[in-house]
Amino acid sequence: MKKLMTAFAACMIAGLVSAQVESQNVVGYQAMDLGAGFNMLGLNFQEVGGTTVFDIQGVDNPLIDVNEIAADIDVLQIFDTATQKFKAYTMYPVYGSPDWDGQWTEFGVGTLTPLTLTTGQGFLFNASGAKTLTFKGQADFVETVNSFNFAAGFNTFGSQFPADFDFNSEVVAGAIVDNDVLQLFDPLTQKFTAYTMYPVYGSPDWDGQWTEFGVGTLVGPLVLGMGEGALYNRDAAGVGTPVEFSRPY
Repeated sequence: MKKLMTAFAACMIAGLVSAQVESQNVVGYQAMDLGAGFNMLGLNFQEVGGTTVFDIQGVDNPLIDVNEIAADIDVLQIFDTATQKFKAYTMYPVYGSPDWDGQWTEFGVGTLTPLTLTTGQGFLFNASGAKTLTFKGQADFVETVNSFNFAAGFNTFGSQFPADFDFNSEVVAGAIVDNDVLQLFDPLTQKFTAYTMYPVYGSPDWDGQWTEFGVGTLVGPLVLGMGEGALYNRDAAGVGTPVEFSRPY
């Protein structure tokens, strides 16, 4: 069973006297207990300092401890919206070779390539066995709403804020079109469940609520847990209109 824990440490508030504005940096870590098999994850943190793109290559990468990865066995899969396919990577073992230690290589190819993860990006992690992955970074306390400009077809994503996220209360419903499909992954069954949004017809109990695809019943809170990722199948009619996510804290 997946457990998510967060510790925010070293909260620093610095006053900008001339503008009468306060800025806030909250950094911490997230320990995720994963089961063997596929896990759909999402990157919620920024790099300390506010950078949203992490270089995840090498033993000194700022995001994750490479000692938690089973080299040559655990598989990281990153989705390409252009090709609509996942590309798989395995990690080279730490043998004392600075150019290769802790580097991700393309599965079946074995060549080093630049590899990054972006805040709000979703990805698959196929764990060879039960393990804990620890992500570290900075929480976003600047933006109150972040937007995803989803491409037509499938997209992977995660919340851009390190907190649980309820799709029935935190997503701006007007950005959703009729044929959009949200898919959430269950690591226990190793399956996705699909949801579509009920149109706004003037019914308060149903308007803008997600219903299970093919079932049509209200699901109540539809939560993407902290650190989890999801699939979003964007209809072509919605391309160009961002789907907006409210900050849940």
